[in-house]
Amino acid sequence: MNQFRAEFERLWSRTFVQIMVVLLAVLGAITIGLTAANSSRPSAAQIRTGYLHHVFIFSEDANGLLVILMIFAIMIAFLIGASYVGAEITSGAMTNLLLWHPRRVATLGIKIAALLAGVAALSVVSAGLYLGALRLVAAVNGHPGWQEPEAWGALGLTFLRLLVLALLAGALGFALATLGRHTAAALGIAMGYLILWEAGGRLALLISRTVNPDRWMLSTWVFAWGTGGRRGTDYTRSCDSAGENCAWAVDVITAPTALLVLLAVVGAAMAAAFASFGRRDLA
Repeated sequence: MNQFRAEFERLWSRTFVQIMVVLLAVLGAITIGLTAANSSRPSAAQIRTGYLHHVFIFSEDANGLLVILMIFAIMIAFLIGASYVGAEITSGAMTNLLLWHPRRVATLGIKIAALLAGVAALSVVSAGLYLGALRLVAAVNGHPGWQEPEAWGALGLTFLRLLVLALLAGALGFALATLGRHTAAALGIAMGYLILWEAGGRLALLISRTVNPDRWMLSTWVFAWGTGGRRGTDYTRSCDSAGENCAWAVDVITAPTALLVLLAVVGAAMAAAFASFGRRDLA
C-alpha cells in the first residue's frame, strides 16, 4: 500500500501529467464557453410550443458534449500512460526504483494500478465538473429539457463506457512504452497503426473486396463499445446475376463482444509488456 501511494503521488507530480490535466481543463472550458455563447434563454412562448431554436437543452445536448470531453480524456490517458513508464525507463529512474523494489513484475503491477487509479480519478472529477457546468449553463442560458431524470441515466451509462475506453487507452500506452522502453515508441506504434493499417490497410481490404473489412479495424470495436453496439453494412456483397436485388448484408457487433475484443488486445499487450519487463535488462 505504501508503494502504491508513492506511485500515485509520483504520477501526479510529473510535469507532463500536470500539463495534460490543464489541457483537459482548458478544452472542457472552451467547450462549455462555446455552448453558453451559442445558446439563449428561451421565452415562455418557446417553452410552451417546444420550439427551442438556438437553445442549449441539457437533456438532449449534454450527452454529445460529454462524448467530446471523454474523447479528449481517452487520448490524454494514452499519453499519460506512455510517458509515465517510458520516461522513467529512459531516465534510469526505473533502474533506481528496482534497487529498492527488486520484484520487477510486482513493481510494474503497482505502477499500472496507480496509473489506472489516476486515469479513473481524472475522468470522474473532470466529467463531474463538466456536467455540473453544463447544467448551470442550461439553468442560466438554456433549458434543462423535459426528460432530465432519464438524461442523467443515459449520461451515466455513456460515461461508464467511455471511462472503460480511457482505462484501456492508458493501459495500452503503458504497455507499448514498456515494450519499446521509451515514450516515443508508444507514440510511434500508435501513429504507425493509424496510418498504415486504419488508413492503408482499410483501403487494401476494400480493394480486395474482403468481407466485413471494418471488423479488422480496432477503431470499429472501440466505436461499437463506446456507442453500445454497431450495425454496419457489408458493401462487398455483389448483386445477383441480373444485377438486381442488391440488398447488402447487415453486420452487427454487440457491445459485450466489442469489449471482449478490446480487453483481449490490451491484455495481450500488457502480457507482452510484463514478460519483457521481467526478463530484459533496463540499463
